[in-house]
Amino acid sequence: MEITAFAALTRNVIRDNGFDDFIPVARLPARHEIRGLDGIDHESEETQFKIVRRLNGTFDSGIFEA
Repeated sequence: MEITAFAALTRNVIRDNGFDDFIPVARLPARHEIRGLDGIDHESEETQFKIVRRLNGTFDSGIFEA
């Protein structure tokens, strides 16, 4: 899954459930799993969220509008 597709998925979750209770998540493609990372604060502004991707030794990140 491309980082922009994951951002769209995240944006839908925030739209449907609000940003106040949003927790960071990790997508584990080998396990076909998305896991909540409770206890890790998001460091972006309240109108944005950050995605960090590490895949096959490459690192990518972006900040997206909620």
